Amino acid sequence: MLRFIIAGVFTLVLGIATTTTFGQGVTTSGINGFVTDKQGKPVAGATVTVTATATGARYQARTRDGGAYNVSGLQPGGPYTVTVAALNYTPTSKTDVFLDIGTSTNEDFIVTSEIIHMAEITVSASREPTFDTSKMGTGTFFSAPDVGRIETVRRDLQDIENLDPRTSMMQVGPSDSQFTLSVAGQNPRENNFLVDGVSAADNFGLNSNGYSGARNPIPPDWVSSLSLEINPYDLTFSGFSGGLLNATLKSGTNDFHGSAYELYTGTRFRGPDPVPGLLGTHEPMNEHTTGFTLGGPIIKNKLFFFVGYDAFREVAAAPAQLFNPVDTASDLAVVNSIIAKSNALGYNPGPLTNSAHFWEQNFVGKIDWNISDSQKFEFTFRHTAGNLPQFYNYTYSNETSLSNSWYNSYRTDQSYTAKLISDWSAVIPNLHTEIEATYKRYNGTATLSGADFPAVTILNVQGASTPTVGNTTTLPNGSLFLGTYYAYQLNNIYTWEQEEHLYADYSVGNHTFKFGGQFDRTGYTDTFVPNYLGSYTFSNVSDWLNASPTGVTIEAPFKYPSTPPYTQTYALGDDVSHYYLLDIAPLIQDTWRPNSSLTLVAGLRMDYPYEPQSPIPSQLFAATYGYSNST
Repeated sequence: MLRFIIAGVFTLVLGIATTTTFGQGVTTSGINGFVTDKQGKPVAGATVTVTATATGARYQARTRDGGAYNVSGLQPGGPYTVTVAALNYTPTSKTDVFLDIGTSTNEDFIVTSEIIHMAEITVSASREPTFDTSKMGTGTFFSAPDVGRIETVRRDLQDIENLDPRTSMMQVGPSDSQFTLSVAGQNPRENNFLVDGVSAADNFGLNSNGYSGARNPIPPDWVSSLSLEINPYDLTFSGFSGGLLNATLKSGTNDFHGSAYELYTGTRFRGPDPVPGLLGTHEPMNEHTTGFTLGGPIIKNKLFFFVGYDAFREVAAAPAQLFNPVDTASDLAVVNSIIAKSNALGYNPGPLTNSAHFWEQNFVGKIDWNISDSQKFEFTFRHTAGNLPQFYNYTYSNETSLSNSWYNSYRTDQSYTAKLISDWSAVIPNLHTEIEATYKRYNGTATLSGADFPAVTILNVQGASTPTVGNTTTLPNGSLFLGTYYAYQLNNIYTWEQEEHLYADYSVGNHTFKFGGQFDRTGYTDTFVPNYLGSYTFSNVSDWLNASPTGVTIEAPFKYPSTPPYTQTYALGDDVSHYYLLDIAPLIQDTWRPNSSLTLVAGLRMDYPYEPQSPIPSQLFAATYGYSNST
């Protein structure tokens, strides 16, 4: 049976401030305000022109009967110049206007009616950095200069977002080099991270850092604007109950600009560990980060490009081995015999020690096209790939493993995004649209360090146990692991996503109506068959050498009932999950600004998930609960 879930959200916001911001979608910004004369009377029909200083892109709007205007679909950042021209009034401009991502910034103008021969009046606008009145909402915003001024040794956007007092950055675990960000006390997995409107968050929920890759996929050098939102009032934002981390990428300009960098750190660049571990006061480590950015014009004032590349490489010692089965010559001989037996069976189990090679590469390419004053197009390609080693059963005080039983958390994430921003005022006054389409694919399949082989556990292996420095004892009953980790003998994760949205805003009087919808289709392939090759336990080394296991676990198809005659039999392929989800989210929203100090927002959004497929019917489930699991 088809399953439907309907969720409705109604939001009402009332705010009073000298200037007010409200959402303009997930990737763009806007400017709004009032144009009045010296007596405070509204000036209707004035032309408001917004010009991007770096690219020459122009956006125009006309003031309505109440003197209100709004310009949407602007790229976050700046600087912009805003000019107001009206019949029988002196033109007035504001320069160096910068926009925060996902907001509409208020810029009011007072024009004079004296007809005198004088130069155009120019006003330079600036913001008070600490108590910026445009930050009356719940968001924290960082411009490209802000991002460049904030130090982050890890080159991670989490360090910047952590400046918000409502966040808490935590190390995932004592032995895990990854950090994660909690917002307002929520589980970090409840956050969403958008890059130019496309999610770069964990696609499947298995990454400890909350990203789709092993590290931050967006170097600070690429960022044009960054924001952290907890409860944004705009209905176009969805998909999180923690924080919304929203970043936009830089674009090309009329001037060529770029950067190149090489960062290095290593053992000699670090001070001694204040609490030395088994690896000594200076753990062996060698780390490089190499990258560049380049942007500029293809056709001045018309077509621009931006590219960025960032490569991280770290080679370090494996974590401390707390159980050493080769502490003495006799122990070494025993382990060599274990390895020789494995080689005789056609499987190389690897050595006891090895280096840890962690790498990640990120690339972005972006094209911006000013088709006309009323049509703007952009295309973005982003790619992340990385490999993070995992040391299966290696660091315990009573057991360890040979290196080819380790595995790597391999992650690739690619997205292709096209966006068209249109001003239809020549046809329908004060109508603007934003159309965006994205295709995204993700591979979270672990890669194995060795060839396929059953998981092997050999008990009662003698060695030296050192749970803490200076506390070493002989352990006669340790364990040694080799072969393929049982949970990854048949395992893969693939996802793909197609997302389109169409949002329009139409202004009349002091009201701006936003309407449209989002269409999201996501597919998943999840293969998880533990013990596909089997797990074998041997009570001692002699049993391993004589191929005499005391315990065997091999995945087998389920049969119902437990004894013949069977009425239902599954195949191993039934363990593979292929599922598909469609989400449709129409919305309508009204932003009413009766004056420059009051904004009221009311809207309705409905999320409509649709999952067309049903699970394989289970007779055992039906017999246990009295109804089918697939209805």
